[in-house]
Amino acid sequence: MSIFTKALSQLGSADLQELLDEGASENARLEFKLEVPNKDETLKKLSSFGNTFGGFVIVGAKASSADGRIEEARVQAESGAVVL
Repeated sequence: MSIFTKALSQLGSADLQELLDEGASENARLEFKLEVPNKDETLKKLSSFGNTFGGFVIVGAKASSADGRIEEARVQAESGAVVL
């Protein structure tokens, strides 16, 4: 099931695993960041999502520079939560 069809409160580590398994690519509604972006970059991305169809910034995931496909992801160990 697509992360775009689920309520935000229902997203979890299985959804991140699904993105990995499917080799999801960055697009107009999906952005991968290995580290938390700085304030300006975060506001810019959230503003662009707000002015279009919405979207997700997946913090803790790295995209391939060649094609934007997700190539690795991390789960917060202390809480078991996925940062979406």
